[in-house]
Amino acid sequence: MRTVLVLPVYNEADNLGPLLERIDQVRNGAALDLDVLAVDDGSVDASYDELTHLMARFPYLSVVRHGQNRGFAAALRTGFKEGLARGYGALALMDADLTHDPAELPALLGALEQGADVAIGSRYVPGGGMESVPFLRAAISRVGNLVGRLVLNVPVADLTSGYRAFRRSVLEQVVLEERGFGIQLETVTRAHRAGFRLAEAPITLRVRKHGYSKMVYNLSFWWSYARLLGRLAVGRGGRGDAGTRRRGEALPASPRPRVPASARISVVVTVLNEGASIDTLLASLAAQARPPDEVVVVDGGSVDETQARLAAWRDRLPLQVIVLPGANISQGRNVGIAAASGSVIAVTDAGVRLSERWLAELVAPFEAPEPPEVAAGFFHAEPCTVFEVAMGATVLPLRQEIDPQRFLPSSRSVAFTREAWKKVGGYPEWLDYCEDLVFDLRLKQLGCRFAWAPEALAYYRPRASLSAFFRQYYCYARGDGKAGLWPWRHVARYATYLGAPWALLLARQTPLAALVLGVGAAIYLRRPYARLLPQLATLRWPQAARALALVPVIRVVGDVAKMAGYPVGLWWRWRSHSGRG
Repeated sequence: MRTVLVLPVYNEADNLGPLLERIDQVRNGAALDLDVLAVDDGSVDASYDELTHLMARFPYLSVVRHGQNRGFAAALRTGFKEGLARGYGALALMDADLTHDPAELPALLGALEQGADVAIGSRYVPGGGMESVPFLRAAISRVGNLVGRLVLNVPVADLTSGYRAFRRSVLEQVVLEERGFGIQLETVTRAHRAGFRLAEAPITLRVRKHGYSKMVYNLSFWWSYARLLGRLAVGRGGRGDAGTRRRGEALPASPRPRVPASARISVVVTVLNEGASIDTLLASLAAQARPPDEVVVVDGGSVDETQARLAAWRDRLPLQVIVLPGANISQGRNVGIAAASGSVIAVTDAGVRLSERWLAELVAPFEAPEPPEVAAGFFHAEPCTVFEVAMGATVLPLRQEIDPQRFLPSSRSVAFTREAWKKVGGYPEWLDYCEDLVFDLRLKQLGCRFAWAPEALAYYRPRASLSAFFRQYYCYARGDGKAGLWPWRHVARYATYLGAPWALLLARQTPLAALVLGVGAAIYLRRPYARLLPQLATLRWPQAARALALVPVIRVVGDVAKMAGYPVGLWWRWRSHSGRG
């Protein structure tokens, strides 16, 4: 039976490599038809980077990532949804912290082959047990399971085990509502009440070697557990008496935008020395709900392993690679679009991961009765460190902040017709940065209609250091100067920083001036902190304090970079007498 093993991951960088090696040994030794799907739930360590590297070693591994931590239950739902959408006949579940032994996986899957609908790895059946687990944790587990069996009358010794396997029919019909670790208890209870056959196979739970447990037995945990027992005991699921769908009733599908059969869709990407990240992008393109008809990659002369990695994907994607040493981004995009055969061109960037429905959502507006010339997708940060969490909150807008009528799409996520590209003369090849803004502005000036496609999401990692961030914003501002963009914004920035020393002097002498300065600082930092605050719940308090302290530093560094780069761009513009823009 074709099976996918779902691994919920949160801050498990040190455990992932050894775990995948053990899974690989078992997979090959037992000849399992098994793929692995890791769901990174907004890790703030190097887990996502580690998973990306492991994908190159283990081609059956794929990765889905939440932009921020949503919790264990949300990670499970994402893994189950993805597994069902990809057509697997069975889905297994294992912790990613090496507390579960992959060598016990064949016994779980064997229970399904022998007729069970749900196979549970149990610590409390003959042959099962716990090794080096602290006494208190073991006692809590035994008491919790005993109470659960008495209250719910479910004939399973280990209701809370996280090592399981399901036939797809179970997850198609059982509705899961729990938002915490109690989802394990809920799944077994609802499956039993729906008439599915349960079986247990012995496992040995081991103590983790790296990192720390995400399970915290505080008052909130016990209150949530008691409430869940109460809901399940009285059969109140909120979506029906048993929390299940009728047998044979299909799992509600997310709406899939139709694309005209005649429309050929080309995806164009430019790359340069992206050997470390190109696999992530190409894997996300291969997993699209609406597959691209072709993918055109223009390489600006990479000297790392980028071209070798591209060659490895030729059998899995309709890939065309063009090597154009020395080309800037605009030149590369124009060459790629000219070589593409599609009537609709979707553009993204290296260094991103695309949501599964990115292309379907991005091209959907073109099937409307009055289709636009341009569809604007959106983007989210995928931070891996506390610094990157603060960076994303400081520099990236949230969806609710966007005015679709004024939004200028990034070339991380945009689609347009070939005719629109021709109409504006392509991307501006004389410009090395901000080329997508100039392209967007030209499209608007010529009357092209834009559609807003906020679910066409591209995820990317923010800059990982202040020096990299300074360089990025220096180049952006230099591009603004070359293109003659946003002059009054830059004038306002210079005026603010020139006036800041005088304001500080006045604040020391006049309470009113201090109040005005404080209000100004609050306004200056309001949006970054509003974006950051919801993410603090996923951080430990020292990390949260560091993230809060970094926001004003990042804002000031970004402003200094812009003030340094803008006059350089203006000087280039005046010297060249280009008159462009």
